Amino acid sequence: MQEGQEIPFHSHKIKLEDIINRGGGDLAIEFLEIDNNNKQLSKKITVLVDGEKIELDPHEPLILKKGQSVTVERNIFHRFYSVKGSGMVMAGEVSQVNDDNNDNYFLEQVGRFSQIQEDEPPLHPLWNEV
Repeated sequence: MQEGQEIPFHSHKIKLEDIINRGGGDLAIEFLEIDNNNKQLSKKITVLVDGEKIELDPHEPLILKKGQSVTVERNIFHRFYSVKGSGMVMAGEVSQVNDDNNDNYFLEQVGRFSQIQEDEPPLHPLWNEV
């Protein structure tokens, strides 16, 4: 991830995942919970960082250094991004199978898949299209 890039707040009802800082700068991850009326809850959120329980306030950034990981439980909204000034981050994920169509719940509406413009010339031809 370049500085300024982020994965917006989202959650999963089925998928359980570990997010890992595989190298580079520092990775910030924020968490929050919402109720059935989509209202943000203000209670502390417990996460596992390398197997150790950590309590955070909603939106309080958890900073993962190189090699650290966090387990994200189901139904916990989370977003992550490179910490400003720390450089690019190689973020990784180990998880159950991802179902983009049925198990990604975004806090705000985002464009998930690009629209295709038919009959447009390619911007970046593949090796066999040159």
